[in-house]
Amino acid sequence: MLDGVITNATGMTLNQWVNQQIKTKIGMTGSFFPSGYNRIFVSNARSMARFGLLLSQDGMWGATTVQSDLTYLNAMRTPSQSINPSYGYLTWLNGQSSFMLPSVQFSFTGSPMPNAPSDLYAALGKDGQIINVAPSDGLVLIRMGSSMGASLVGNQYNDTIWQYMNRLNCPATILEQDLFSLSISSNPNNGSCTITGLKEDDKIELFNSVGQAILFDENSGIFEISKPRRGLYFVHVERMGKISVLRLIVE
Repeated sequence: MLDGVITNATGMTLNQWVNQQIKTKIGMTGSFFPSGYNRIFVSNARSMARFGLLLSQDGMWGATTVQSDLTYLNAMRTPSQSINPSYGYLTWLNGQSSFMLPSVQFSFTGSPMPNAPSDLYAALGKDGQIINVAPSDGLVLIRMGSSMGASLVGNQYNDTIWQYMNRLNCPATILEQDLFSLSISSNPNNGSCTITGLKEDDKIELFNSVGQAILFDENSGIFEISKPRRGLYFVHVERMGKISVLRLIVE
């Protein structure tokens, strides 16, 4: 049904539209192919991760606006109706009060993925192909592979993935450590924060979650991000040849 909507609105086929509006702008590969009455998108994990990063950065790819309709993006990440609050616009939402599953006329209490972050939203595709976006963790997690079984929607399968994720104990690398006893106040914030513990000769840089430098202004220890967008940022502080990295979340 959505294929026809896009074709009638744009005069292009689904693949033509996706290629022009998304793929060429973010370096994504893949195409839609017929599968019975449906169409499935065949690609690779890196391309799916790029699409997840695009969603996590509110439709921006660096300085390029790929999706300018923030109203739609916000609606996609919130309940689209009252029947199943755990479903947005083609995305499954975690952290809601209840959820329903296809073909089952029953509402289950609680979140569909209790082991995943509460602000997670996920695109769940055919045979368990999954794009997870977890804003609070600054994380995009992709699952691609063989069929997950007979389940129509992979919420339970996805929750099992997060059970394993939660067991990981990854030691911080040198780029994740705070070497200089720095701290950020008002974190999360709206793009304005205060960093304490800085010294006069410290060199400061700010990067977004895809490693691109972000402009900011400093005045008496108060940092203002130029044109802040919701997402995860990294503050790099260089001192005497060593780099300390702080995570900054903008809501």
